[in-house]
Amino acid sequence: MTADTDAVYIDVREVGEFADSSIAGMVNMPLSKLATIYIDLPREHEIVVICRKW
Repeated sequence: MTADTDAVYIDVREVGEFADSSIAGMVNMPLSKLATIYIDLPREHEIVVICRKW
């Protein structure tokens, strides 16, 4: 898989998991809050969602 520089990469793990390990450039939007904050997702870019610890 190659990184798409126009894509937005979102990590949906909870804040503590994200703080323990994350990939540079990822945006943390916890799944438990996604229903209320999804409106903030950019519509003009592809969105890639990650939910697994690396």
